[in-house]
Amino acid sequence: MNMIRKVSILTLSMIFLTGCGSSIKNTHDDNKLTVGMECNYAPFNWSTTTANEYTEQISTVDYCDGYDVTIAKKLAKSLGMEVEIVKYDWDNLIPGLMQNEIDVVIAGMTATEDRKEVVDFTDPYYTSQE
Repeated sequence: MNMIRKVSILTLSMIFLTGCGSSIKNTHDDNKLTVGMECNYAPFNWSTTTANEYTEQISTVDYCDGYDVTIAKKLAKSLGMEVEIVKYDWDNLIPGLMQNEIDVVIAGMTATEDRKEVVDFTDPYYTSQE
């Protein structure tokens, strides 16, 4: 496998992150799955001012749309929960997760060794193809 393909697969491997046993009490609604994402990584997630059946509201004027939003909705539904999307800058996704501001991250984040030391990863749900 050539290097470009390896980097592409790693970069675009879509994964869920879940917090590692934090002692901070989660203050979220037990019926709501709070999902962090950038809302700036089309076609996986992006911000829009237009609401439709696929979008989720992220502020009073913006919505988030894309493949990651669809995955978040399906995950929440399978858990019998509502979904809430929270827009984060890329560098704040893991800190937000570790501080229990969000329940999961759904974004194109590679499972590096450094990241694996602080958060848990699931199996990728998307792998890019050449």
